[in-house]
Amino acid sequence: MKKCYLYFSKSLLFFLLFFLIFPQVQAVADENLNPSRILFISSYSPSFPTFDLQIEGLRSVLDETKVEFKIEYMDTKNFPSKENTLRFYESMKYKLNILDPFDVVVVADDNALQFAIDYQQELFSETPIVFLGINDLDRAKLAGANDLMTGVVEYVSMEKTIELAMALMPNATEIIALGDSTETGVAELQIFNNVVKDIENIESRVLNVGDYTFEEMAIEIQNISPNTIVLLLSFYQDKTGRVITYNEVYRFTTANASFPIFRIYSEGIGEGFLGGKVVNHFEQGKSAGIMVQDILDGQDVSGIPILEVSPNVYMFDHNIIEKFNINISLLPEDAVIINRKIGFYDQYTLLFWISLSIFIFLVAIIVIMFINTRRRKKAERELLESNEQLTALYEELEASDEELRHQFEIIQESNEKLEVSKERYKYVFLASNEGLWDIDVEKKQVYLSKEWYKTFFGSEFNSENISIKDWMDIIYPEDIHIVKRMVDQIQASYTKKISCEYRVLDINKNIVWVQQSSISFYNNRGKLTRVIGSHSNITSRKNQEINIKRLAYNDTLTGLPNRLALQNKLISIIQKENQRACGALMFLDVDNFKYVNDTYGHIIGDKVLMEIGNRLQTIKSENISIYRFGGDEFIILINKEKDIDAIKSIAAKIIDLFQHKYSINQQRFYLTTSIGIVMYPNDGTDPNNLIKDADSAMYKAKDKGKNQYMFFNKSMNQEIYDRMYIHNNLRTALEENQFQLHYQPQIDSKSKKVIGFEALIRWETEEFGFIPPLKFIKIAEESDMIIKIGNWILKEAAKFSKEINQYNKDNYIVSVNVSSVQLKQDNFVETVKKIIKEAGALPKNMGIEITETSLMDNFESNANKVKKLRELGIKVALDDFGTGYSSLNYLRQLPINILKLDKSFIEDLLKNNNIYNLTEDIILMSQKLGLTVVAEGVEMKDQFDLLSNYNCDIIQGYLVSRPIPKEEAVKFIGPEVEFLI
Repeated sequence: MKKCYLYFSKSLLFFLLFFLIFPQVQAVADENLNPSRILFISSYSPSFPTFDLQIEGLRSVLDETKVEFKIEYMDTKNFPSKENTLRFYESMKYKLNILDPFDVVVVADDNALQFAIDYQQELFSETPIVFLGINDLDRAKLAGANDLMTGVVEYVSMEKTIELAMALMPNATEIIALGDSTETGVAELQIFNNVVKDIENIESRVLNVGDYTFEEMAIEIQNISPNTIVLLLSFYQDKTGRVITYNEVYRFTTANASFPIFRIYSEGIGEGFLGGKVVNHFEQGKSAGIMVQDILDGQDVSGIPILEVSPNVYMFDHNIIEKFNINISLLPEDAVIINRKIGFYDQYTLLFWISLSIFIFLVAIIVIMFINTRRRKKAERELLESNEQLTALYEELEASDEELRHQFEIIQESNEKLEVSKERYKYVFLASNEGLWDIDVEKKQVYLSKEWYKTFFGSEFNSENISIKDWMDIIYPEDIHIVKRMVDQIQASYTKKISCEYRVLDINKNIVWVQQSSISFYNNRGKLTRVIGSHSNITSRKNQEINIKRLAYNDTLTGLPNRLALQNKLISIIQKENQRACGALMFLDVDNFKYVNDTYGHIIGDKVLMEIGNRLQTIKSENISIYRFGGDEFIILINKEKDIDAIKSIAAKIIDLFQHKYSINQQRFYLTTSIGIVMYPNDGTDPNNLIKDADSAMYKAKDKGKNQYMFFNKSMNQEIYDRMYIHNNLRTALEENQFQLHYQPQIDSKSKKVIGFEALIRWETEEFGFIPPLKFIKIAEESDMIIKIGNWILKEAAKFSKEINQYNKDNYIVSVNVSSVQLKQDNFVETVKKIIKEAGALPKNMGIEITETSLMDNFESNANKVKKLRELGIKVALDDFGTGYSSLNYLRQLPINILKLDKSFIEDLLKNNNIYNLTEDIILMSQKLGLTVVAEGVEMKDQFDLLSNYNCDIIQGYLVSRPIPKEEAVKFIGPEVEFLI
């Protein structure tokens, strides 16, 4: 019966424990199987500098095993249109209908918050929303009034930055803000105006790039006085809608500025900007993460207030401080200064004073002990003297009894004080939270403070249980040599005081950085007897130094060292090795990378850049280092190598690396690169000049056809100067009417009478004289000035067409050449129509000449535009036929009226029988397709005769006339004018 009772009791206890424990186990399992889902919506793209910091801040607070992130990008910096927002809405609506519901939505920056406000009822009607990075305080307060919204305002320290700027530049006469008309830019400019309106005795104004083109803004910046406080805000989009990247903003503003530029954001500090009190995006993300965690823990959103003051810090670039002779003592004490060579005292000020305090404390204890010891010895000496007197004066003992008792009391009091002092020292030693330690070398005993002992050995405190070997066993393996070197110095009596830093492993095998300071004691024979010291935990400081260095010297996208790291490396190599420094610097630019971004978007583009960085890492070695210079530009630095053949081999290997296909998100890419190479010291030793010259050589490689490398030579500098002169003076030439149109007559091959003209642009300058169109048209296309120049050509040609046709029965066709850049414009057809109409010309008397290459680039779109031109009555000619695709199949599909044979056919007409027969076949085939054939570049009578026999319709070339001013061209008008050929 008793056994049955015991069995029943055990069974009941088992079932009770099972039902108590199983729900807890199940709950933990369910929590891991069903993590909280968080939707993060960024206003920008993943390459935007603040994105990574915001995400890192969020994740630093949240347990990644309990949450699942889904990230979406609005990319409004590159696509600020309403159409982009609408498409993003449609995409989100589609995804949210399919995906599991989200527990929290996090929106970053103003555009994402506005999106959440606009579409909350449709997309997030019951989902809590946390925002961060909000510049518009009114918008944030509006969102905060919503029971499902809260978050962190990106409070920019505009007022503090301007106050500090006025202190740093007391002679400033004006404050200027550089901004734009984007949503963020408008909010920042409003804050600026609110701050400066109350500042007296100094003028203020705004330069909004939204009111200028970037070229016009460059001139405005160049005209700003050096004695001006300039604050750079959002500065990405000009009045034409053109958007530039962060790296382009840095290059653009610093290249045109002759003054320090202040910032309220950390981006660009270290790239040429001075600094200011800047926004800390990591801390913003961390604050938002705390709110998200509170919501996930069950707290009501309406009970979480908006955080209106963001954690900002002062940050400055020491290089810019020195460049503009700014008084560094005026900066706040807590300012972060990058690129600064920190002295020993500045770097270890706190540690110095702690060590000094400990040293003074220990010395004080030693002094007290020494005084007590002397007193004790004195008392002993007095006792001995009394004893001698006792022997000599034994008979007087009773008379001296009181005196002897008094001496005994003095000795007893001295001993008691000594014991109290020893006990006090013991308690101070054991109670200290710092790593105080004491090594008695003679007794081979080690004493360690209580908290330090528990941190590294964990067991119940007993400082006498450890030895020097125990401490050496927990030192991080790579740092053992540091401690051994210190021990050798102590044992060799090199120094009594010594300090060093190294890593140790705590009881949980975590790495802890410690600062060790010690004092050594030796006997009168110079033998070491005792070492007393302290350990300070400096892990936080070391981690902060590592993080700051990583952010300052590494590219966030590829992880490669950045431009600042390259500058430091070059300076280090050249200064350290001086005349012995030799090697090469390669400047890489990905050919046509813009098409990847334009076609597939910046997300794919960023992934391609990451893959390029990974491939380049495969050639990294002890003397070869890889850097991302910016955008699609990379730098390869090769040190200790002067063999040209070896450099060529490395360049060829890099080109081969690029030619293997790239597979990104099921898309395939085939890319090439152009490389410019400089050799140091042969081509110079200045880091900036080396980079500039390598850049020049790279552009030369692109001009030669891309997908190749080119070594720098000094003649390239002149070519760069010529290009810059043309680039900088194109706008001036257009505004000051330096361009002229010349007209080359076109005649009927049978009647030999003029039937039209081709308008050709000419540019005459005071410095260079005549500049060929082939030289400046290409540069105009690269800078988009070709749009304005092309419109000017069309306008002048239309005026000429009106002039020669208004009093003549014959319809003279005036043709103009159209660039591929013009053809790509969405409003190209409307622009042509408007210009011809305003000039008073008739469309039927105008012609447009387009090359095969221009037409085939996006064939369907361009063909549709050409078709609309024909429907207006404008003649469309396919120019330079025979130099491009030259496909008869395409020729049949093209909506053109006229085919112009390239002059290369005409030049070989009399030399090559194949060209002779081919030309005849092309003319015959084209005319069967209903096309008019024009032969250009005809310079010889024999050429004219052959073409006439082939029934070529129209002849153009120097045999008829060179291009001439319109005053001469009008002389060819009239039925009575006939060329004698």
